[in-house]
Amino acid sequence: RKLLRLYGIKRMCMDDIARELGISKRTIYKLFASKETLVGFCLKIFARNGRELLQQYTSRKNCSPVYKSLATVNCYIITLYQLERILLAELEVNANYRPVIKREREFWYGELLHSLEGGSFCPAVESTPSEMAENILDLFFSNCKNGYSFASQLWIAYLLVRGLVGSEEIAEIGEMDKEVRHEWERLSTILQNWNRQASVRTKSGMEL
Repeated sequence: RKLLRLYGIKRMCMDDIARELGISKRTIYKLFASKETLVGFCLKIFARNGRELLQQYTSRKNCSPVYKSLATVNCYIITLYQLERILLAELEVNANYRPVIKREREFWYGELLHSLEGGSFCPAVESTPSEMAENILDLFFSNCKNGYSFASQLWIAYLLVRGLVGSEEIAEIGEMDKEVRHEWERLSTILQNWNRQASVRTKSGMEL
């Protein structure tokens, strides 16, 4: 995963992986039939990380639609930033991985749309929640590809969700204001930990 994030799909080769792990290419090919299979395996891990983090947030008691909307956007952002700009740009145009990108997009769209439809938001959201969900995901995907910092994305996400909230939820915004910096620090730590975990143990015991 470390090499994939550093070099992207095109520049990463099986020789690099074998050298990094200190094993032969033959051993790697016993586990993965091709580089595409290995990349797909890594992408599943990236996706799982984001989904499990979202589950942690939304499983909390009294998880309101406003809170879930912010949590969904934040978890989408952290999922993107696992991939880095090079890999993200490659995945978008590589036909082999378009189904993966499409599946992930559909998941995050569904989660965000559900939270937007369930809360008290401003008229612009309530009249076109599906369009708003699409636009929000497009914004952060584009920002990540264009090199926006992780911290700036969290800022934008908070200000965006805060600005979309309807008058009935103003009291909740006050509570979110108190917690937001702590949450940013937590999310930054999580992303750092994920990025440091450059290896994952396969079922056969091999670490990749």
